[in-house]
Amino acid sequence: MAKVECPVCGQINEFENIKAGAYTETKRDTDFCPRGVIWTNPEFQNMNPLLYFMATCPSCFYTHEFSQSLKEWKKDRFFATHQLNLIQERHKQEAKQEGSVINRLGEALDPEGHPFESAVIKLLLGIYEEKLTGEYNALDVGRYYLRIAWLYRENWEEKDSARKVNRINLSSLEKSLKQLRSHFQDYVEEISDILTSVEACFPAQMGIAEIDQKKDQLKIRYLRGLNKIKEDISSLRVSLDELTDICAEKQNLSLDSEPENIKTAEELIPGKSLYIGKNHLTFANFLSSLKEVWPEIPLNEYEAMKLALKYYKQSYQDAEDISQENQRIQAAYLIAELSRRVGDYQEAESYFGEVKRIGQAFIQRNQDDVNKIALAEKIVALAKKQGKLNMVEAEAQV
Repeated sequence: MAKVECPVCGQINEFENIKAGAYTETKRDTDFCPRGVIWTNPEFQNMNPLLYFMATCPSCFYTHEFSQSLKEWKKDRFFATHQLNLIQERHKQEAKQEGSVINRLGEALDPEGHPFESAVIKLLLGIYEEKLTGEYNALDVGRYYLRIAWLYRENWEEKDSARKVNRINLSSLEKSLKQLRSHFQDYVEEISDILTSVEACFPAQMGIAEIDQKKDQLKIRYLRGLNKIKEDISSLRVSLDELTDICAEKQNLSLDSEPENIKTAEELIPGKSLYIGKNHLTFANFLSSLKEVWPEIPLNEYEAMKLALKYYKQSYQDAEDISQENQRIQAAYLIAELSRRVGDYQEAESYFGEVKRIGQAFIQRNQDDVNKIALAEKIVALAKKQGKLNMVEAEAQV
């Protein structure tokens, strides 16, 4: 844990300090989304590291990337002289407003009960805080939106996996019910055969009255037993029909709940954790209500990627927030890959070409420094691979 004083309200807060080596990644997606995270501490295994990417003051909800600059903000003279007063003024002004975005997001935080939702909310708070003064770092905003896209992707895949298991279970249930119906029909036919046999065993006969009377009594007892069985069968038929109807209803519900194109955040979030007690049934409903006030709230991975793309391009074109060449190569690659992922193949082709152009030039200039060009070589190689994939996908759309 690390203690940090909030720059806005002054409260001393403790935040989980994720140290280097706390977890490993088995691989990464082509937009650098971490995959297969394995924590050294098993207690964290179900946690996404992005839950700790931002630090939010529980008192005033001021949020900032949990980096060294936040931990040592008091030592930063430029920050204290030129930025702190404006940040405090704008944040406090926003927080005083009833139903403000900051308060509504902050009040909805529940890291233990809803880690996915809280990770998204903290990133949104960080973005809102970054843009609150009007002097924001476009590269950082792009980075934060990209991480929201990653969260949506992981959450969707976990839910999709659960849906696949549910479909398998549903299929198994349907198969069992079909077998039960088949056995039931065989059972009904056997009872019918028994009734025929009873009639054959106890025919109406003329003869000694005492014997006939005893036979009639046996027949009545036999038929009474069979009637009881028939009643049980009738009850079983009704129950079996109800089970079949329930199974069909469950199947329709499962199909209706699976979006075909847009993957939204549909995790439940308790109403009591929402600002001013608004009764939102789902996380998507909650974010949709905030989107009316702040349009740049993404409701799914696609929207988050589009917003990340917007700010990465702004940063790349303005060239104010990107100082290192390696960083510029990486930004150009992400613009290309995100363009491909959202279906803008022409823009993707242009930026994949840009990556190869500036990357190869950088590698050529620094060919004697293996460590310096290592990252650039990897990104250029990835750009070539994804560029080919982009061409295939573009041709498939024609």
